[in-house]
Amino acid sequence: MSSNDNLINNSGQFDSNHLDQTFSFTPPTNEFIYDLLLKLPSSFHSNNMEIPPGILKILAPLIVEPLKIIFTQSFNEASFCQFWKTSFIMPLKKVSNPSSPSDFTYLKSLLSFQDLGKNCL
Repeated sequence: MSSNDNLINNSGQFDSNHLDQTFSFTPPTNEFIYDLLLKLPSSFHSNNMEIPPGILKILAPLIVEPLKIIFTQSFNEASFCQFWKTSFIMPLKKVSNPSSPSDFTYLKSLLSFQDLGKNCL
C-alpha cells in the first residue's frame, strides 16, 4: 500500500481531506538573488522577448530589490505571469532527411528571469 492510497476514498474519488495543504516559502535574500544574477552568462545576445543576461548582470545592484519583491509576491500568491511560463522550443533533426515527428528532438530555452525564479524555490 503506497502513501497515495489514502488519497482515494471508498468510491474511487480523489479525497483532498488527507493532503497536507500547507505551503511554506522562504523569500530569497538580496544576496541570493544577486549571486544568481552574477551566475548568468555574460552574453549580450538574446531573443526579441528578453533582456540579454549580460545586461542583467550589469544592472544586478539596481534590480535585486525589485526582483526580490516580484519573486516573493509571485510565490506567496501562487501567481506567475504568462511570460514566465513561456519557453522557446527549437526542433533539431535527428536524421539527415526527417519525414516524421519522431525524426526530431528539441532544444528548450528558458528565459533568464525564469531561471532566476526557478532557482529561488
